[in-house]
Amino acid sequence: GGEGGVDVDVLLQRIVFVAALPPPRFLTLLALADVMIDAAPFGAATSAYECLLMGTPIVTSPSGRLSGRFAAALVRAVGARGGVVVEGGSGVSVARAAVAVAASMVGDDGDGEARRALSEAAQRVVSEGEGEGVSEWVRVAVRAVAASGACEGGGDDDE
Repeated sequence: GGEGGVDVDVLLQRIVFVAALPPPRFLTLLALADVMIDAAPFGAATSAYECLLMGTPIVTSPSGRLSGRFAAALVRAVGARGGVVVEGGSGVSVARAAVAVAASMVGDDGDGEARRALSEAAQRVVSEGEGEGVSEWVRVAVRAVAASGACEGGGDDDE
């Protein structure tokens, strides 16, 4: 047993720390995960989007870094199923949030509908540029690409 009826030994068996993986293996792993805990203090940024695209919710705590604000903004814009943003999160508060989010996904009816809905919401948020951090990230990315000259002589110049 454990605190609040949670069997800590069972939970510890389900926690996996993963080193860098090739993108296809990483995406496969994300699709199997109950929840992803964002890497503090850096923020997940790209990994947060990939995680939500695979239908896996995130627990994040925003940081002063752009990537940390992006992950938090993405989770907020996607909505409750996207995960939890823990303001000033300690390790304990982040861990508790992760358990709660993972438990909420267990209630899915088994056909993957909750994961599909989360993936579709993430796609909409990013394609429509919703969310303060998301918009900020898009503006920075557009400026970086323009400064690199990568788009010179080709394509539309809408931004």
